[in-house]
Amino acid sequence: MTRTHPHSLRCISMMTGTSCDGIDGVIVDFAIQDETITHTVVEHVFMPFDAAYLAQAKDVIETQNLRSAFLLGQALSQHYVACVTKLTQQRLAHDAFDTTPLSFIAVSGHTLFHQPPSSEQ
Repeated sequence: MTRTHPHSLRCISMMTGTSCDGIDGVIVDFAIQDETITHTVVEHVFMPFDAAYLAQAKDVIETQNLRSAFLLGQALSQHYVACVTKLTQQRLAHDAFDTTPLSFIAVSGHTLFHQPPSSEQ
């Protein structure tokens, strides 16, 4: 189905990388016209992990303990909430009258055991 009228979406997206140094968060506007999708990054924040979180992550990597992984997941959720809060506050500081509705929030999980495929395969 081809859209003949423009459509737009605003989302918040967050991710952590294998460097395990923090969370990158963005507010992005997507515009959809016919078969073309364009995007604009409206806000970006980087929130480094604190020493306690990094120690928890190191423990999970070293011990592969399920309870430690669960607790790390809870801590990561708190970091994601803080990231959404900071993005929202930053957006309002830049434009207090921006009332663009949020369409969705996307979150990438935490990669602790990254094993990319070998090029020798």
